[in-house]
Amino acid sequence: MLNDFTSSALIGHAITINLAGLLVKKGVVSPAEMHDVFDDSLLLLESWQKAFPDNDAAFGEARDFLEPFVRFYGQTND
Repeated sequence: MLNDFTSSALIGHAITINLAGLLVKKGVVSPAEMHDVFDDSLLLLESWQKAFPDNDAAFGEARDFLEPFVRFYGQTND
């Protein structure tokens, strides 16, 4: 299993998730819109994986990271 714990990856994860939550909290985007952002990101990963099939482990980890946020923002979280 590939683990990407580089400082840049961790910084990117932390900023992205905190920014997503802040945008919803401030009402800039709705929970449903944020759900769409994360869901569309999963679709983008799928298309990238087709282009780079030798990196299945990294794409699997990325999906594992994003899927909880798709579920979370798919609920009513006002």
